[in-house]
Amino acid sequence: MSSSRLPENRVADFSDSGIFFKRLRPGIPVEPLRSTHRDDYWLFGVVEQGECLFSVDFREWRCRAGEAMAVLPGQVHAFLRGQSLDALLLFVDASCVSRELRLRFEEWAAHPAPITLPASYRRELQLLGQLLESCGTDARTPFRRLALRHLALAVAALLAEALPEGEQPAGAARRHAELTAAFRNLLAEELGRHHNPSYYAERLHVSRSYLCEAVRRTTGQSISRTIRDEVVLRAKRLLAHSDLSVQQIAAELGFDDSAYFSRLFARASALSPSAFRDKYRG
Repeated sequence: MSSSRLPENRVADFSDSGIFFKRLRPGIPVEPLRSTHRDDYWLFGVVEQGECLFSVDFREWRCRAGEAMAVLPGQVHAFLRGQSLDALLLFVDASCVSRELRLRFEEWAAHPAPITLPASYRRELQLLGQLLESCGTDARTPFRRLALRHLALAVAALLAEALPEGEQPAGAARRHAELTAAFRNLLAEELGRHHNPSYYAERLHVSRSYLCEAVRRTTGQSISRTIRDEVVLRAKRLLAHSDLSVQQIAAELGFDDSAYFSRLFARASALSPSAFRDKYRG
């Protein structure tokens, strides 16, 4: 890749409604999209027949008939191949996704796996797909735009309900989950400048100890580990898919000392940044 930045697709480039629908049919070849990229929107995929292989943030997933997957905004992904594939692909602008849905999928994305769909969900999703297909994605009126968004959110809501352990937490657990989601959103914006948990606690108007407790109870790991893992993931994305030097990547991620950044990366990945780049580009 000659670019120094990851390519990013934007939903506004191909839809004025914030919703875009695509149907993949058996017998119609699906070209691999190995040029890794990221999107500013949500991607939901439901496989009705056949199977497909794709990658999300350096992990490959196989999705078979009766399964679904979600790709969150900003995640780096590529379609690798499909076989006898009949699938619904739904692209949804991030502004359309409610806080409840975002929270549920962010919890799932910490330990992702293909979503197994009960038979009743498969039937309902097929009907919603037919409605989306008949409506098209051209928002000719404000009411058509509203209809498209409601149909898209119905698909997302059914997938959220099908997630393992999909019950919404209550009480303190609910507050912890919401605070952790707010922390993750802020971390996504500020990671290149701030790595200290105290900064995020101050920005979120809570004590450091309470934020650390919320993150640990929600994710099972410390806030420092969460920050480190996000640093390493972003570094991997840039090492694999950009031509930035290790020193430039360290600076972009907020490290004045590139040697310290390299040691942190190596401890987490068992490879130096240069070795990881060489291995991935192979």
